[in-house]
Amino acid sequence: MPLRRPQPATLLALGAAFAGLVSIVSALTPEFADRIDLIRGVLPPGVPEAARVVALALGIALVWLSRSLARRKHRAWQLAVAAVVVSAVAHLAKGLDFEEATISLALLVALVRYRRRFDVPGDPATVRPLLVIGLAAAAAAAIGVGVELHGGTVTDRVGDLFDGIGIVAGFYALFLWLRPLSHVVAQTVGDRRVVRELVDTYGRDSLSFFALRRDRRYAFSQRDNALLAYRVVNGCALVTGDPIGERTELAELLVAFRALARAHAWRVALLGVGGELLDLYR
Repeated sequence: MPLRRPQPATLLALGAAFAGLVSIVSALTPEFADRIDLIRGVLPPGVPEAARVVALALGIALVWLSRSLARRKHRAWQLAVAAVVVSAVAHLAKGLDFEEATISLALLVALVRYRRRFDVPGDPATVRPLLVIGLAAAAAAAIGVGVELHGGTVTDRVGDLFDGIGIVAGFYALFLWLRPLSHVVAQTVGDRRVVRELVDTYGRDSLSFFALRRDRRYAFSQRDNALLAYRVVNGCALVTGDPIGERTELAELLVAFRALARAHAWRVALLGVGGELLDLYR
């Protein structure tokens, strides 16, 4: 089989992972003495050290985001764009690291150039919990500021507790932001009637019966003369058994299902399929 040409999203994901690793290594290694002396003479005390921490955190974030970028997730693209912009500034602020900043800016240009390739939407169901997390964070910050303005102090134990909660909430918010679309199985009476008819007419093996399970979703051909039963688990569409129906419509059905899987960034796994349709599966 001919080798497939790498997709821009895959190449940019590798680029993000590379830029992230460069940031991590740069943040963990000493700066050039002449550059760091110059930057410390310009910026306020503590800024280069804080910028080093930011560069390290964003390097880890870019490596983590690379997997979602490879799956063309639009929300991962948004985070990656923000991360590389801030990362470039952090590299300059921590020690005039022009080389690392150039890598970040080059990645930014490529991300903007191919922005239309990252077209997989996020899950709308995550908007409400994200708003709750944001409001809780704003309330906690307001309480802390209010205590300080009124002459009070926050004990170290309470401060550490809020910091820990904030870190956990931040990671959970990122998980929600990048979570794939949720897929609730909703079989209609009409769907099940069509599936039953197709299974009775064209079912040729014991796996055909499993298309009638309540946890299956269905992809139908344009004229409803063929179906493919599948289930989505952790971003992977699991297809059990061969498509059922008119053989002349199977090619059209598989092409349509492939487009559906691509639109949702699903990986596709075929389980228990026969060798007769191997050419179509490929």
